[in-house]
Amino acid sequence: MTEGGQEEGLDSMYYLNDVVVTGTRTPKLLKDTPIQTRLITSADIEKVDATNAEDLLQQEMPGVEFSYAMNQLKHMNLCGFGGQGILFLVDGERLAGETMDDVDFTRLNMANVERIEIVKGAASALYGSNAGGGVINIITKEGTEPWTLNLNGRLARHNERRYGGSYGVNGSRLKNMLNVNHTSIDNFDVHNAPNPATQVVATVYGDRTWNIKDRLTFILNDQMKLIGRAGYFYREQTRTADSPERYRDFSAGLRGLWDITSNDNLELSYSFDQTTSPTITKSPTWMCVTIATCRTSSKGSTTTIGRQAIS
Repeated sequence: MTEGGQEEGLDSMYYLNDVVVTGTRTPKLLKDTPIQTRLITSADIEKVDATNAEDLLQQEMPGVEFSYAMNQLKHMNLCGFGGQGILFLVDGERLAGETMDDVDFTRLNMANVERIEIVKGAASALYGSNAGGGVINIITKEGTEPWTLNLNGRLARHNERRYGGSYGVNGSRLKNMLNVNHTSIDNFDVHNAPNPATQVVATVYGDRTWNIKDRLTFILNDQMKLIGRAGYFYREQTRTADSPERYRDFSAGLRGLWDITSNDNLELSYSFDQTTSPTITKSPTWMCVTIATCRTSSKGSTTTIGRQAIS
């Protein structure tokens, strides 16, 4: 194999020719981006068979640690930064519903995920104070075949079950992807090793979840398209049989993209994300107008015209 062929093989092996957008908010090859970016592809997700973001990051990302915080909520630590310093995005849009400074990781299921881009280190200049420790951007798949159908399931210890499915259609003007996922796991006890100094028995509470998402793309012409999305998430956790805790989240968004020239594009977006739980109720809405100038060379810029959060 020639030297050039060896270089191409290495590029393919380490995904260096893949395009990423999170580090600079402009499309760049992974090998050319000035911000260190870790890429997790859909093939990596399939190998791990992860149900949600917690399962995936524990196995694929060095330096990530999950622990139980107050009320058995999951707390993430990434290279010394807690959940309050790590920003989670889905298709470039942030989530509502932080609890104890962490998002609800069970909301972030790995079904229909194309890739995950992880930027370690400060990204506050582009994404605000919540990104002081890094950004994790989950990018979903877009249909390429006329229609697709996927069904999946998993059984594990403690009566853990996962059932999911997705259905997509891809027309010349209209594209749609519907994803439904259901998980459940029973409560179980954690005991000490044999002959401990002190006997400790702790109960880990299971839950039941439903996650429904729909993404609709309407192509107006070669330069303009509209993308609409809607989602519903439900989680029930039973600590006592008489009063189970229930969490709900509703989200929706609309985005318009206009490729003005080969180097300039205009993006207008509106998003809504509301979550409710027994201890917290939030209803933030983000509205943003963004003009992005992208060039094929190493230069490029993104200018945010306006961003407003309404609670």
